[in-house]
Amino acid sequence: MRLLAPLLLLAACADEPTPTESVDSLWTTMDERYGPFAQRGVDWDAIGDQAFAAVDDEMGDDALAAVMEAMLAPLDDGHLNLARPDALVYRSNRTYRERIDDELFDLDVVRSLLEGWSTNDAGDYTHGTLCGARYLHLAGTRDQAMMVPHVLDAGDEPLILDLRHARGGDFTWAFEALARTTDVERPVFRSRSRIGPERDAFSEWDTFALEPDGDVHDDRPIALLIDRYTISAAERMAMAVGTLPQATVLGVPTNGAQATMATHVLANGWVLTLPVQEVEGVDGEVYEGPGYPPDIEVQTTREALDQGVDAVLDAALDALGLSCDPSDGA
Repeated sequence: MRLLAPLLLLAACADEPTPTESVDSLWTTMDERYGPFAQRGVDWDAIGDQAFAAVDDEMGDDALAAVMEAMLAPLDDGHLNLARPDALVYRSNRTYRERIDDELFDLDVVRSLLEGWSTNDAGDYTHGTLCGARYLHLAGTRDQAMMVPHVLDAGDEPLILDLRHARGGDFTWAFEALARTTDVERPVFRSRSRIGPERDAFSEWDTFALEPDGDVHDDRPIALLIDRYTISAAERMAMAVGTLPQATVLGVPTNGAQATMATHVLANGWVLTLPVQEVEGVDGEVYEGPGYPPDIEVQTTREALDQGVDAVLDAALDALGLSCDPSDGA
């Protein structure tokens, strides 16, 4: 669901710029700060030419917004958003903007299949058992990620870690939470940030690795579930789990928006959020855009969910070598 722009952050400028100046502000801000132009294969100069040809200094805010939104749409970026007063936030990413396949994950259905599930007041996680496995869904990747070691301590069953529809947060929580799942250092991804107005002005690459937790090592089988709403730090968590030899990743590719996001106020007071990094796997594979892929691609249907069947969960149980009817409980 798209949210109304926070009006307190969108105070109009004292000297209102023309629509052309506003388009120029957006184009220049993106040109000087946006990170993954090359990774997304977009010709920003051509987009600028089209926008400046379309803008008219007599147009109102709605028409101006349409020009700006047309500039951002080709990037299809889950971290690229435009907020203005009295309007819904515009999301460049089509999956989020149109809520494509949003209905193909239903936590209520999952909970109906679990035995003894629990959560907290904020719904940050759902933990229960399912057909001889521990199940954990995370709604985001901040401190709730520390539920992973808590669940691992709860029993020795295989783990289904569900990151479908998981919001971003801070991937360092996830890396800390997963430390006991590896006995060696496992490089996961590397990133670099824009440091100047030239499009090739980046910092040096920084590599991030999953580090072992001393002598503690838990190598139980893990089934990781992802979808197109697994985004940002949750994608980086998925990439970390994907390095584990005991893990199988199931679902559909993640959103494809891993880069760190920044906020910029444009000349007309509208607020732009944009990614300012390039992120890639340590093998050079680019997941910015296409998303991080599963080992086993599987998707359920709304009709199946309406019958209490989650095909992705079923596939996870198969991958873990567990055989039962989830509708009968654990």
